[in-house]
Amino acid sequence: MSDQKISATSHSWGELRAEFRLLASELQGEGRWLRATADYNSLQGTQEQGAYCLFPRVKVEFGLWKLSQGPSEYFRERFEMLATTAGNGLGPSPLEVTMVDFWLHRVLLDLRISRKCRNRLLPRCHGISDVCRASALLCTHLEKSVSEAVPRGSPGISKLPESTEMTDRETKIWTVIRRGAIGLEYCGQLDDAYIRPRTTGAWVGCSIAYSDAYRDGQPWTQRIQEEKSKIRRKAERTKRAGL
Repeated sequence: MSDQKISATSHSWGELRAEFRLLASELQGEGRWLRATADYNSLQGTQEQGAYCLFPRVKVEFGLWKLSQGPSEYFRERFEMLATTAGNGLGPSPLEVTMVDFWLHRVLLDLRISRKCRNRLLPRCHGISDVCRASALLCTHLEKSVSEAVPRGSPGISKLPESTEMTDRETKIWTVIRRGAIGLEYCGQLDDAYIRPRTTGAWVGCSIAYSDAYRDGQPWTQRIQEEKSKIRRKAERTKRAGL
């Protein structure tokens, strides 16, 4: 791990890890992966490289990253949104480096350090074969680092900037919330929409269906209500922001 200050809390990294894992599970069902490759060498800025000479030298360190086609453009956009949020969680990026590039570079370093990188390095490129799972792995390591660095009872490190843009999962839940159902009926509608409770953080140990979790009582009924209220507030902020 780098000695760079990690600005997200362990809870924030846990949430991001769950979102990256969700993307990975969607791809696994299709037997496909989202790959990422970076060119570190062609950004030196020589006359032969034409437009590349316009890139500042800092680009050489972090690379110019490209994602594979993946299952759809929408899927790539979801990943890029998560990667941008995660990149912001690492702290300020160097000038002219996008948050997505900043994040992917850090993912590659993490893979090397953890000795889990089995990607074939091309002569001029570096690659990540399953970028969703690799991102989830980095979030796990960052979550652990933050938990170990912050003494119990001490003020937490500043949280990730709260985005007004709703994720795909939040949008689906918001659609159910707008129907006005409450209690067990609300949970049944979530199940019918193939939305499952989270499996990380405060949701560890929860049933795989909202209806079952609701019947199990506390603390799951409270978790469900807190999630519902959080998404309602986010939807209201999104509306005010004109998104």
